Amino acid sequence: GGSVEDNSANKFVNKVLSKEKEHLSKTGFKQPDYYLGGGCGEGDLVIITATTGGGKTAAILNLLKYVYTVNHENVVLESLEMKNKEIVERLLSMLSGVEYKKVRNKTFNEDEEYKLRKAWKRFNKVGKENNCRYHLDSPTEDVDIHQVLAPLTGMGYKWVLVDYITLLAENNQNLTEAQSLSKIARYSKRWAQKNKAI
Repeated sequence: GGSVEDNSANKFVNKVLSKEKEHLSKTGFKQPDYYLGGGCGEGDLVIITATTGGGKTAAILNLLKYVYTVNHENVVLESLEMKNKEIVERLLSMLSGVEYKKVRNKTFNEDEEYKLRKAWKRFNKVGKENNCRYHLDSPTEDVDIHQVLAPLTGMGYKWVLVDYITLLAENNQNLTEAQSLSKIARYSKRWAQKNKAI
């Protein structure tokens, strides 16, 4: 930019100043959406951090629910911490309002079972009515970020949620945790940009 011969930056300035708005996907969390400039765009990478028991998985499940049921966007949850059964138990509890320990311990009563079934039916109906889908996956062996994202390439998922990245295997054992996380974030960002995903 700046020279008469090659001022390619002009096309980006024109794009920024045009009235054509980028579609941003809201997260369902008011404050993060505000700080993200209205939501997430294609190629964005968002990392949620908290201490143990700080609500990361609950936030991820709420995010999955919101982008699927409100945004009607395709979303996949790759859980490295929980088995699929546990993910479904937690999701069912969140959708129905039935206490999680009752779902996990199967101590719900008939009315609560009805609520659970109705909530699940309503959740699945969203995809049929709005042409969107969700997928829950829980690898049973150690996987690295390449093994998580490679099968999702070209699958049309707008959102890829990984819970949680510190459980990803790392081939290079000489890296510190910070270096490993940086490498994972860098690869995830590039993958998201190429696949127009978040």
